[in-house]
Amino acid sequence: MQNIKVLLIEDESPAIEELTYLIKESDSSIEVRFADSGLKGLEMAKKRAFDVFFIDIALPDITGIEAAEEILKINSKAAIVFSTAYDEYAVKAFELNAVDYILKPYSYERVLSCLEKVKEKIKTGFVPITDEIAAIIKKSLKKPNKLVVEKRGKYVVLDHDEIYWIEAFEGKGLIHTYEENYYVNQTMGQLENILEKTTFLRIHRSYFVNLNFIKELEPSFYGAYSVVLKDKNSSKLTVGRDRVKQLKEVLKMG
Repeated sequence: MQNIKVLLIEDESPAIEELTYLIKESDSSIEVRFADSGLKGLEMAKKRAFDVFFIDIALPDITGIEAAEEILKINSKAAIVFSTAYDEYAVKAFELNAVDYILKPYSYERVLSCLEKVKEKIKTGFVPITDEIAAIIKKSLKKPNKLVVEKRGKYVVLDHDEIYWIEAFEGKGLIHTYEENYYVNQTMGQLENILEKTTFLRIHRSYFVNLNFIKELEPSFYGAYSVVLKDKNSSKLTVGRDRVKQLKEVLKMG
């Protein structure tokens, strides 16, 4: 791998010095330059092909999010890392397919972990959502009505009312919207905790359904049931025998 070229877009000198030191300490071959405003960073990005951009959210002219959006128009393969004292923008950051989101104050271990993900991004074009990132995203969500999912190497934030059902898939979850599918990094057990006290109900060990999108409840043999959903394919899902009573109670069927 050729030497990695990094541009820091940060307006605070101590932060520039600290992050430059930690990056060079992690890998002395990395070339580091900096811009002290978002617009200066964009000008430098137009003149030179940087591999990685460490961008502070709070810049004096434009926001770090706006800077990242413009940088990705210039170089769609750029690895974006947000470095900030605030976690409230984490969801927006990962909608932009950011590689990482480092909270200040920095630590050597955290920067080292970030650079490993950066190198993976440069090598493969994709970095999965780690537990560490997922924790930041979860903390940043003001309301428990969203899930961060993945498709074709990009992160997407879905509102609960966009999700029709979820099925178990290769140990994780597969999200179904009206006509699209997305992967989620949580297991069905983890999703059960996340989706507690929402419009979702686990009707089978392999399925969650959004109660708002149930079209029909079809009886079958020996007290078994299936639900038919309002999605494009009118998906039909089996209700586990141990879940029928709870489903009927929720739907107020007596």
